[in-house]
Amino acid sequence: MHRARASRPARSLSVHLMPGLIAAGVCACIAGVALMALLLAGTQGTRQGSIGQAGADWAALARIVRFTVIQAILSGLLAMGLAVGFGRALARRRFVGRRVVLALLPLPMITPLIVGGLGILSVYGQQGWLAGYLARALGEDVVFNIYGWPGILLAHGFFNTAFLTRLVVQAYGAVRPQTWAIARQLGIEGWQRFYRIEWPLIRTAVFSGGLLVVGLCLTSFVLILMFGGGPGKTTLEVAIYQSLRIDFAPARAGWLALLQLALCAVFVVLFLGLGGAIQEDAGNTAAQPFGLADGGLLGDGVWLVLGGWFALAPLLAVALSAAAAPWAWMIADPIFYQALLTSLAIGIAAGLCGLLIGGSLVWSACGDPRWGRFFDGVGTLWLVMPPLALSAGLFLALRAVGISPIGGGPAWGVAAVIGVNGLMAVPFVIRILRPPAGRIAKRYTPLTLSVGLRGWRRLWRVEAPLLRRPAALALALGIVFSLGDLGVMTLFGSPRLQTLPLYLYQLMAGYRIDQAMAVAGFLLLLSLAVFAAVFALIAGRYPRDGGAGYG
Repeated sequence: MHRARASRPARSLSVHLMPGLIAAGVCACIAGVALMALLLAGTQGTRQGSIGQAGADWAALARIVRFTVIQAILSGLLAMGLAVGFGRALARRRFVGRRVVLALLPLPMITPLIVGGLGILSVYGQQGWLAGYLARALGEDVVFNIYGWPGILLAHGFFNTAFLTRLVVQAYGAVRPQTWAIARQLGIEGWQRFYRIEWPLIRTAVFSGGLLVVGLCLTSFVLILMFGGGPGKTTLEVAIYQSLRIDFAPARAGWLALLQLALCAVFVVLFLGLGGAIQEDAGNTAAQPFGLADGGLLGDGVWLVLGGWFALAPLLAVALSAAAAPWAWMIADPIFYQALLTSLAIGIAAGLCGLLIGGSLVWSACGDPRWGRFFDGVGTLWLVMPPLALSAGLFLALRAVGISPIGGGPAWGVAAVIGVNGLMAVPFVIRILRPPAGRIAKRYTPLTLSVGLRGWRRLWRVEAPLLRRPAALALALGIVFSLGDLGVMTLFGSPRLQTLPLYLYQLMAGYRIDQAMAVAGFLLLLSLAVFAAVFALIAGRYPRDGGAGYG
């Protein structure tokens, strides 16, 4: 009797391990195939004596690496500085519309990159809002060169400032009100209070979020492609794309992709070594503002206006330009419907793929804590392998077996795009599901074992209902990220394989700006609608605080 009872937990643990091991095997196979293809392409170019063609123009290569790293660091520092000022002002002040601003902060996260880029052009470009206002105020034309450093930093700042601001406000929301009362009693106000009390409380959120932003900017592709302004402002991701689709130099692409992998691996080691894991939401972004005895109303007002403009003006510009753009041609264009259906199919499939793989890793990690680090490490793998490097490896692997990734039929391109986008969503799925799943396992495992509820029955009856909200958030984010993807599509896209972002990019390349704004507005509305619909359908109601809650 005792032996039978002792064997049941062992069988239960084997059931828990099986999904994670299968998911880890799939990840290992895809990563291994891509890495092997990159190594073969690079070594083949070296054996043929074309090391110069394989990316060994060391001066140019050093310039690309240097620019990749510098633009990522500067973008992270810009977003961190704006987020501290904007987040502190939001945490300090009570004003009409505060909850609306907090609810709108996640919007840049789910905005397709190419749509946000168009919004940046509409605000800061030569024909944008700012140039027009200054021309009217000064009585003469103002020359704005948005391309190069200004556009890159503005675009990265737009997409990352709101994310970091939310972390800062959450860190402030976790502080007990008594802390501010004690500070006032001790006469600690103004900058003294910030340096002695506030900064130690928000420092972890700022640095961990800033490190994550730097990592994302290291693999930036679409925004560099839009705002780079020439070969002097090229990142490794853009160089990989140029090597495969423009120059068709597989050996050079292989070397560049391997170098990108090494750079990302170094960053992930630094990220984890510096405590870069972002803490689970400890506060409420709608928490009541703390005391205002030290004044500073003017400074906070400036930060609120600057931060709100920086984070939300490009989206408003896209919405207004899309409303004024012609829509009739888009409704009558059959390519638009083809791109729409393809985008939805790829987005839903990639979101489900990411949720299945990430959810399997999380369930196995929580089911057997001895394997927790292993499964978490498998999920972190995709932070080391950026999407364009993985896409380049799969591109070269398909060519190696005689399949044209572009002309061999759209099925190969669709499978590659779904697979890459699904895998890129895995770290976000783990980030969202792991904390609540760990709490549920710790709380309910003794009870479920005592009543004989194990394995799949436990998942269906206990864990799945409690994880509906975080799972809905993870799935919605995975679908929206894939829906707005352009980087992978630039490698595998073809006249027979069109998505809305690629369709929009082609309109922009043809200088059909009015039509591009109409498609951008539609893509923005589609992303918001899909996110809200998926979350409402699975979670049963719309998310609180704009969708940031997990539990």
